[in-house]
Amino acid sequence: MNRKKITFTNRQLVIISWIIVILSIVVILESAFLLYLKFEKATTHVKVKEIPPVIFNVPQMENSSQIDVNIETEQIKAFEINATSLLNNSFEFADEASKVAIYTLTGKDLERALGSCEGQYFVTEVSTDLYSLVLTKDCKNISKIPQRTVFGIYLLAVGSEGFARAKMLDLREMGLPSFVLHFTRQEKDYYSTVIGAFPSRDMGQSYLKKLNWDEILEKTNLRERGFVGCVINCGD
Repeated sequence: MNRKKITFTNRQLVIISWIIVILSIVVILESAFLLYLKFEKATTHVKVKEIPPVIFNVPQMENSSQIDVNIETEQIKAFEINATSLLNNSFEFADEASKVAIYTLTGKDLERALGSCEGQYFVTEVSTDLYSLVLTKDCKNISKIPQRTVFGIYLLAVGSEGFARAKMLDLREMGLPSFVLHFTRQEKDYYSTVIGAFPSRDMGQSYLKKLNWDEILEKTNLRERGFVGCVINCGD
């Protein structure tokens, strides 16, 4: 079998020669670069410098148990005028011979009095920002001269303290200031359910006219409306 003989022209031989030269140069450069990297790795030394720790100088404190901290607090009696609070804290029982003092005060004066006066109290809001205050002890912090006679609205008078108290609680559920009054007639004990406490009969009458008697009678299951009369320290 005859083989063909491959022949190149002069132009093809020149091109092949240049390709061989270029490949040789690439191989030589790559080898040189690898030798350079190997030499750098061998001659490079990494030095680690230790950084000294940072020291904070904190002044030492004495033992906390040896330090006395004295905080002085001044107790200030304060009273916020609140209808529910006034009603719940007003006394529920009184005797016709009780020694009391009654004042007519504005809301600001009432707040000051309840924050500084001693003893039990009974409060009735007679009009806007005007209150009657009954105290079981005289109060020197009130500049007004107290009155001793107290008027109220009689709702009933019975021989049973429990019955009178039950009606009083009914009235308080309605938000009405009320208490049970004890008095004696012909050596017999009686108990009356009273609405409000006033320094004068006229003030009591004005308060009576503002009451919703239909609701009161329905709540208490009574038939007759109340009337204003003297309830405490009435004299003969």
